[in-house]
Amino acid sequence: MKTDILTIRQYFPSEVNPTSSYWVMEQIKGIEKYGLTSIVVSPTPKLPNFIRKKLSKKYTKPSNSFKKFMGIHIIRPGYFRIPKYKFYSLTNLLLQRSILKGSKNLNPKLIHAHFGNDGVAAIPLKKKLSIPLIISFYGYDLSDQLPILLPYYKKLIKEGDLFLALSVDMQNDLLKIGFPENKIKIHHLGIQIDDLVKKSKKGKKQNEFTFLIVARFSERKGIHDSIIAFSKVILQYPTIKLRIVGDGEYRFKLVKLVLDLKLTESITFINNFNLPNPRETVLEEMANCDVFMLTSYLTPNGSKEGTPVVLMEAQAIGKPCIGTFHAGIPEVIINNETGILCKERDIGEITQAMITLLENKVLYKKYSINALEHIQKSFNNKIQMKKLYEIYRSFLEKYSKIDS
Repeated sequence: MKTDILTIRQYFPSEVNPTSSYWVMEQIKGIEKYGLTSIVVSPTPKLPNFIRKKLSKKYTKPSNSFKKFMGIHIIRPGYFRIPKYKFYSLTNLLLQRSILKGSKNLNPKLIHAHFGNDGVAAIPLKKKLSIPLIISFYGYDLSDQLPILLPYYKKLIKEGDLFLALSVDMQNDLLKIGFPENKIKIHHLGIQIDDLVKKSKKGKKQNEFTFLIVARFSERKGIHDSIIAFSKVILQYPTIKLRIVGDGEYRFKLVKLVLDLKLTESITFINNFNLPNPRETVLEEMANCDVFMLTSYLTPNGSKEGTPVVLMEAQAIGKPCIGTFHAGIPEVIINNETGILCKERDIGEITQAMITLLENKVLYKKYSINALEHIQKSFNNKIQMKKLYEIYRSFLEKYSKIDS
């Protein structure tokens, strides 16, 4: 089966979890408008049924046959994944075999692997087919998992043809560990602006001033810092609300914190993965909030962000954002232009930022207008897809000359 682009990404969107790596699917759909064909190989962990049922919102079932999801051809070859990156050399070997198996009958011209670990596992396929390999990095693959992955990146540095970074911060991270500057290119993620603008025009339903967080419940997201800041602001503004959408391993700690602060009447947790349409739930919550928050920070084990898509989406809906001077966030939120950035873990600054947007209606309106303009210019899916197409085209032209 011939195709222009072979995309490799574990946890590619499915009926079970349509929001997983949603931006990868958007890239594929966007690039096909330029006449390039794509096929996805998505290595999928093999799990006993009782575990899969418990984790059904995250894991779909492996399949050795091609199927279509949202019009995209995809195969999900199974492999055994050892949890928490233990014995990674074995996991990587099994992942490599899974990719080779899933690609057995394919004839692509270019491989695009998403996340550094998938890029490492794609090296044997690249060498077998003698075609270019592009790798996109996103955050955790250059932070908390870096000590484990770094030895494998030495081979990736040699074999990879282009490394895409989401931000200047991420480009610097790549340079620090030895990736060559001439092989690195900054390429922003893009979002569907038009669909989000329509959401903003529907208007807000809640009467109370509402802050919103949408995130995976992990330590680096700084949700607990936002909750503590909220607990201080509510002393002056007792009717405000905070809504927190998502799920993850940090849930129990966050719920306990809210209970300890006696804020259960003012703070609401929403597990969108338990609802019929997780993605639509997020967009509705964004449309109905006043201010979006994501106060991420660098954790002791080195975990940090890339450029969070939720910050792009919230601003496209016209919501001023509160964030932190962390990783690529300052490229998504322009401080004092589209929102307010605070020092990492500085509760005082986060508290003051919330109060500023509560009290200053003129500033709020300015940030709201600027936010949409900024996202339209720098994170517009149409613009970013054209840039990605040009990247692909440059490699495909070289491949065609070699092939001929």
